[in-house]
Order: sequence, then C-alpha cells, then structure tokens
Amino acid sequence: MKYLCLLLCCMVMAACSTQKTDSKLVMGTEATFPPYMSVNAKGELEGFDVDVAQALGQKLGKEIVFKDLGFDALILALKKGKVDGIIGGISISPSRLKEIAMLPYQGDPVTSYSLLSWKKKGDPSGLTVVQAGTIQEAYLLEKGMPTKSLPGNGVDLVMELKYGKADNALIEPKVAAPLVARFDELQEEPILLAEEDWVLGNGIGIRKENTALIEAISVALEELKAEGRLDELNQKWFGS
Repeated sequence: MKYLCLLLCCMVMAACSTQKTDSKLVMGTEATFPPYMSVNAKGELEGFDVDVAQALGQKLGKEIVFKDLGFDALILALKKGKVDGIIGGISISPSRLKEIAMLPYQGDPVTSYSLLSWKKKGDPSGLTVVQAGTIQEAYLLEKGMPTKSLPGNGVDLVMELKYGKADNALIEPKVAAPLVARFDELQEEPILLAEEDWVLGNGIGIRKENTALIEAISVALEELKAEGRLDELNQKWFGS
C-alpha cells in the first residue's frame, strides 16, 4: 500500500507539472530590437512583438513567458526545444523556411535595406556593421562585402558609426526610421534588392513538427487580423 500511494503521488505530481507547463508558452526573443522588442527604463520588455505575443496568449489561453537570447541563437534554441516559438521582427526568408515554420503576421515584402552612415554618404565597399544572425548579415556575407557582425542592434550599430569603427550599418528601413529621427548625424541610403533577395514580411517561428501549435497560432493570428487588433498595434508602434 505504501508503494501504491507513493506511485499515485508521483503520477499526480507529474500531471500537475505537465499542466503547469502546458499553461505557458515560452517565446524566444532578442530584446535590443526596438520598436519590436526592447527593455524600458523600468526593466520591462516592451514593443510591438510584446503586445502581439500577449494578444496571442489571450487567444490561446496561455501565459506568455519571454526568454531573452542572442538573435543568432534563436533558431537553434527553437530547434532544440528550449523555447516553443520565436518572435522579434524576424524576417521570413527562404533559408529560414528550410529550417523552421514561419507564420506571417506583419509587414509587406522588404525590397530594400537602409544603409546608414555617420555625417557622410555611405560607402558600400567599406566595412558594414550588422546584427549577428539577421537576414542583413546573410545578405552581406553572400555578396562578399566587408562585414562586422555584432550581437547588439539599433543604437549599438549607430555607436559603431559614430566612433569610426565601421563605415556603414545595414538595417531594415522600418527599424532605421526611428534611429534616423533620433540621430541628426545619420545619413540613410536605400539599397535596392534583387527579387530573389526580397524578404516576405515578419513571422513567428515554430518547429515544423509542432503542427498543433502551428495550427493554433495560425487560427489566433487570423482572428487578431479580422478583429483589427494587429492593425491597432501597428498604428501604436509604427504609426501605420
């Protein structure tokens, strides 16, 4: 009887543990990518993707738990099962679609990048700083351009330009806009992309084998679109 009780207790504890895990959705992100994801003065995460994830959590009846990782570590963490999904202004690209499922939720195709420089016209042949793990990094490396990859983004890249550690920074136009507005010394030039280099908006990354979660998030995203909630959040964080 003693062993039977012990076995039943273990089964109950295991069931409770599973229920607790199932009630949460762990989302990997990189919190230095405003206005998608950043840390405010209170030490709290904020941004467009924070709000999107929380809205999804309400639809799915799950608590959203963010796990802050380096951008270049997100896909690996997802594939190893350390997180349930990844979010944070992650561009949908053919190379990423080979590794994971990506559910589109925001953005039109990106047909150009912004080349930023400090107080002078950019030099595409010069050293270009970029955030590690981004589609911009892959673009530079594929083109064989002098590249300096950093774990940070946004202001970190701008500081590389300000202090002469790089000639340019390559970034998405929507992310570049608030930086250009903040720093008067920044110069911005568009780098037009060939059609095969276009980025198909932003997506939420899920393991391909996690079909149940893919279906659940797909349905929730469609509901949020139909309700106008995603448009409201775009207006809040991007003004459009």
